[in-house]
Amino acid sequence: MASPRPTIFISAATADLGSCRQLVKDALLTLGCVPGEQTTFAPDTRAVRETLRAKIGVCDAVVHIVGRCFGSEPRHRDPGESRRSYTQLEFDMARELDTPVYVFVCAEAFPYDDHEPEDPEREERQREHRTRLTGGDDKYERVATREELSARVHALQDRVEQLAENLRRARAWLGRGVIVVLAALVPLGGAQWWLTHRTQETQTRLAKVESSLDRQRRYLSTVTRVYMEQKAQLTELKLTNTELSERARAVVARREGITVAELGSAINEFVVATRLDPSADNLDQALAAAAQLRFADAARHAGRAADNAGRQRLAAGASGRRESDRERRARTLQGEYLFADAQYEDAVAAYALALAQTPQGARPVAWARTLYGLSTALRFQAMAAFGKERARLLGESIAGIRSILQVIRREDVPLFWAGAQHGLAIALRASAGSANLAERRRLLGESIAAFRRAFDVLTRKEYPHRWAVVQHNLALAFRDQATVSEAGDKRSILGDSVAALRQVLDVQTRENTPHEWARTQDNLGVTLARQAEVASENERVHLLNAALVAYHRALQVRTRETSPRDWGMTQFNLASAFEALAETGSGAERARLLGEAVDASRRALEGCEREHLPRPWAALQYSLGARLVSLAKVKEGSERARLLGDGIQAYRLALGVFSPKASPQGWAMVQNDLAVALREQAKVCEPKNRSALLREAVVAMRAVLRVWTARTAPERHVSRVKWIAATEEQIRMAGSR
Repeated sequence: MASPRPTIFISAATADLGSCRQLVKDALLTLGCVPGEQTTFAPDTRAVRETLRAKIGVCDAVVHIVGRCFGSEPRHRDPGESRRSYTQLEFDMARELDTPVYVFVCAEAFPYDDHEPEDPEREERQREHRTRLTGGDDKYERVATREELSARVHALQDRVEQLAENLRRARAWLGRGVIVVLAALVPLGGAQWWLTHRTQETQTRLAKVESSLDRQRRYLSTVTRVYMEQKAQLTELKLTNTELSERARAVVARREGITVAELGSAINEFVVATRLDPSADNLDQALAAAAQLRFADAARHAGRAADNAGRQRLAAGASGRRESDRERRARTLQGEYLFADAQYEDAVAAYALALAQTPQGARPVAWARTLYGLSTALRFQAMAAFGKERARLLGESIAGIRSILQVIRREDVPLFWAGAQHGLAIALRASAGSANLAERRRLLGESIAAFRRAFDVLTRKEYPHRWAVVQHNLALAFRDQATVSEAGDKRSILGDSVAALRQVLDVQTRENTPHEWARTQDNLGVTLARQAEVASENERVHLLNAALVAYHRALQVRTRETSPRDWGMTQFNLASAFEALAETGSGAERARLLGEAVDASRRALEGCEREHLPRPWAALQYSLGARLVSLAKVKEGSERARLLGDGIQAYRLALGVFSPKASPQGWAMVQNDLAVALREQAKVCEPKNRSALLREAVVAMRAVLRVWTARTAPERHVSRVKWIAATEEQIRMAGSR
C-alpha cells in the first residue's frame, strides 16, 4: 500500500505573488506533497468560510505567504464583521481548525509580480495583517528572494515527513476502529449499508483525527525542543524538570496562540489515548512518557522504536529509506530524552547513531540539527568532567558547531543559524574557564564575536525574549573578559557588561519572567561589585550600594522556600558586598556593615546542604569564619571572644570537608586563617587557657607548611616559619609568668 502523501494548502494573494504560488507548488511536489489551493470564491464571507472549512479541513498543513497586496475580498460581509481578504480568511480558517501553518513574510525588497496599486485602506489592512504575524517569536520566516522562498519550503522536509508519518498512523488507528465497527455490524446485515452511506462521515472523521493527532504530537515535540533549548541556555537558573516543563509549555502556548490550559488539555488527551491504546507504537509511548516528565521511560521507548526501525531498514535493503528516516527520528528523540534526564554520555551515543543515519548532502538541515544536539550533550557532559577530559569534550562540542556553521547559511534557516552561533559562544566561554591566560583571552574574544553574530537574526524588536537571553550571556562573557584584561581596559569592559545587563532588564520584568529577572539582577549586582574593585573610593561606595539594591531585588523572587539554592547564592553575594562596603567605613558604621555580612553569610548556609553540596558548603563556612573574625576585630571584651570562637568553629567545620590531598591550596588557606584566629583568641581568653590556644595555633600553621613548602611557595613558607617562631616565643613567655 502506498504511503500517504500530505496535502498542503497554498495561501497567497494572486496580485503580487501569483508566480510564487506555482513556485511553492513545484517545491511541495518535490517533497512528495499534494498541493492544494482555492481560486474561486462565493461573494459573501459566510459562504467563503464554509468553502475554506471544507478545503482546509482535509489538508494537513497550510503554507501562508504574506506579501504587499491585500488582494481580493468578499463583496458582502455580515454587520460588524471585520474586513478580511480571501488570503487572510484562509489564514484565519487554518488557525480555527488547528491546522499547522507555515508562514513566510516577504521582505519589502522582494521581487513581487507586477500589479496595480491598491487603495490606502487595503494597504493599511495588509500592513495590519503583517504586523500581527510578525509580532511574536517563531511565528514566521522572512524571505527576501524567490530562491530563498523555495529553499525555505524545501527546508520543511522534516516536518512534511512527520506529517506523512502521522497520516499513516492515523489511518491505521482509525482503520482498527473501522474493523471493530464492521465486526459488530456484519452479524446484523448492516455492513454494506454502513460502507455505502457513511463514507463521507468516515472521511470527515478521518480528517479530524489526523488533525488532532498531528496537532498533539506537534505540541509534544515542540515542548520537548523548547525544554532542551532552555536547559541548554539557562543553566544558571538551576530549574527543576517541572519548572522547565512549565516554562516550555508557556512558550509553546504563546507561539501557538492558545492558553497554557488549552495546550495542557491537548497533551493530556494524547497521553490518555496512548495509555488506553494497547497497540500504541513506541514513538507515541515515548511522547506520552515525556509529557509526564518520565524521560528515562521516554528514552527507552524511543530506543526501542529506533531498534525496530533499524531491523526493518536492514531487511528492506536499498529501498528502506522510510525505515531509515524513522530510525533517525526515533534515535534523535532518544538523544533528546536522555539529555533531559541528564544522562549526557548516553545522549551523546544516541545522537551519534542518529547522525550516522542522516546524510549531510541530502539532508543538510536535519544533519545540522542532529549534530547540534550531539554538540550540546557533549558540552553538558564536559561540565561534570575535569582537566583534560573536560577540555576534550568541550573541544568536540565546539568543533561540531563550527562544522554546522560551515554548511548552514544564515539566509536558509536564520533562527537555527542564530541558535548555533549562540551555542558556539556558550561553549567557547566554558572552554575559556580552564585555559591558560593567552588562550583564555582568545577564546573569550571568539565567544563575544559569536554572541554578536547571533544578534544579526535575534534582534530585540523581532525576538525580544531570545535577544535577552543572548544579551545576558554576552554580559557574562564581558565580565569574564575583564578578569584577563589589563587594568586600563578592565573598567571599560565591566562597564559594557553592566550596560548589557541593564538593557536585558528593559525586556525581562519581574511580572513576565520573574526567574530570569532575578538572575539578571543578581548578575548585575556581581558585576557592579567587580566594577567597585577597580573604581575610586567615592565611586566604589556608589557602585557597592547599587549592587546591594540589585541583590535585594533578586531576593524579591529568590526566596528560601521557592528556590533555596539561588536564594543562598544571592545571600552570599550580598554578604560579599556588605563586607566590601565595610572596608570603606570605620567605627560603628563598619561594625554594622560587617554584622550585615555575617548575617547574610549565615543565611547563605541555610540554602546549602552539606550532604548534597559539600564543597560549596565548606567554602561558605570558610567565608563565614573570615567575616566573624573581621567583625571580632572591631568589638571588645566578651563579644570579641565569642565572635572569634564562632569563627574558629566555622573554620573547623570547613576543614571537615577540605583535605590536603583533594584541595591542598584551599585546605592550607583555611588552616592558615584558623591559626591566626586561634592566636587572636589567645589574647582575650582566660590566662590559664592562653598557652593551649597558642599551641593549637602553632600546630595549625605547621600543617600549612606541608603545602606551602620552601620550594613551591618560598615567600609564604618563610613568613609562616617566622610566624611560628614568634608564636612559640609567646608560649614561652606565657609559661614563665
